Amino acid sequence: MEKNILLKFDSQKLYLGFEAAVLGAVPVVRSIEQSILPAKVKSIYGIFNGTTNYIISQMYGNKISFQESLNQAIKNGFAEQDSSADLSGKDATHKLVLLSNLSFGNKFSFSDINYDGIENIKLIDLEQGLKLGYKLKLVSLTERHSNSKFYSSVAPCFVPENSLIAKTDFEENVITLEGDDFIKTSLVGKGAGGYPTATSIISDLKRYAAQNQYQGVFQYNYSSMSKAKYLNRSDRKRPYYLRMSVLNKVGVLKSIAQIFAQKSISIKSIIQLNTSNEKTVPIIIISDPVGVDKINLVTQNLKKTSFLKKEISVIRIEEDIG
Repeated sequence: MEKNILLKFDSQKLYLGFEAAVLGAVPVVRSIEQSILPAKVKSIYGIFNGTTNYIISQMYGNKISFQESLNQAIKNGFAEQDSSADLSGKDATHKLVLLSNLSFGNKFSFSDINYDGIENIKLIDLEQGLKLGYKLKLVSLTERHSNSKFYSSVAPCFVPENSLIAKTDFEENVITLEGDDFIKTSLVGKGAGGYPTATSIISDLKRYAAQNQYQGVFQYNYSSMSKAKYLNRSDRKRPYYLRMSVLNKVGVLKSIAQIFAQKSISIKSIIQLNTSNEKTVPIIIISDPVGVDKINLVTQNLKKTSFLKKEISVIRIEEDIG
């Protein structure tokens, strides 16, 4: 459906303004169109949804659960009664598609991008991440790799706590572009609320009024843009954070290590958390960089064991962005 709409706009040479549809008051579309060549962009990443960022920030600031924070966001006007598109990561993914088309000059489709939301994040993981030097954010990113293939995803990730993306809180959005001829360009601004949206709509109207000739939806005719080819997800390796609760008995840690070893995954560290429960113990494992396919297999194998007593929290660690 998205392709048909874009093709119709191009075939009839109609102007499509979508500044307000991406990052609210952040003038990202205008900045990319005026200053950046798509062939030079290596990666774009950031926070593309103000609602989820507000919820996560409230969890950190007030030490409350996801549900409590969602209720506050609805009460304060930063989330709708039905916020499923925001919470699932779907909204951020649609924005990533638009910005990836514009930034790289290739055709990206919603159906090709893997996305996860924040519905299952727990306060304990936010707190433990801070102790390890990370903050959790719903990260949207697209990278161009050396083989001209792309990696795109939207997912809750741990990022370095001193990074710009970690310091972007509440309803603010941020986007960073990295390229060959420029080191890093970042834009930060309000991503949710009536005023930021209205500001961007006015910006689109001004750009339309100033246009002398049709330039295409993404500065090119959409029909002439080549379809993005994607990197195999398993080829992109990153560390992972895993938290689980297991039986407190001899041999459990050895069994866990064996499950990781069977998939050729090295464990960087194992942390045992304090607990008043004598029967079970919560532990955190940080893996060395590994593909998501192997982490998924490890998770599946752990769930089959008799010593695992609760669901496993799995969070990707993005150490090089921010």
